Amino acid sequence: MKKYPVNFPNLVERMTLLIIIAFGEAITGMIPYFKITSLLTTFLIFSSVVSLFYFYKMYFDKIINVDNTNSTGTGLIYLHYLILIGIEGLIATIEFINEPHLNINNIFLVSFLYASLVAFYSGILLHYQYNKENLKFNRHCIVQHYIILLLGFFISLYFKDNHFLILFMVTIINIFAALNMWNFEKNK
Repeated sequence: MKKYPVNFPNLVERMTLLIIIAFGEAITGMIPYFKITSLLTTFLIFSSVVSLFYFYKMYFDKIINVDNTNSTGTGLIYLHYLILIGIEGLIATIEFINEPHLNINNIFLVSFLYASLVAFYSGILLHYQYNKENLKFNRHCIVQHYIILLLGFFISLYFKDNHFLILFMVTIINIFAALNMWNFEKNK
């Protein structure tokens, strides 16, 4: 099979615009929660979504080598499916967390939330083959990220009946991931 290179910067821009639309959907999905009674919950959800967006944007603005002339971009497209699945799963989970009248198994809720986060972060971190030469991830960086997700998952499972603590844990993890990405890019 013959490889046909694509306009890689254009493809990255198109995929980024698709993800921006998904994040916009996440923000508009939060509108019902902007109430005085749940202001702190709304702040946690908003902070979590913003930190996920920052993680994504930092990676694709600063770390990806858009001058990649040898790539067909197929990996970029398929990995963005994972990112979209992660964002949409997060939106669905947030909607279920804040609906107390729905009878949903909390173990399923926490598992689905963290599966969405794993899909999102995996979709981004697996783009390593497109990284700039001076910004290659090492195994320690990637393993550290997944260990933190796993710890957050177990802590959230322990507090599965307290949706506020679950949101707080997810927000802390996402803010840490965004700061970790910023620190990685800044120190290279």
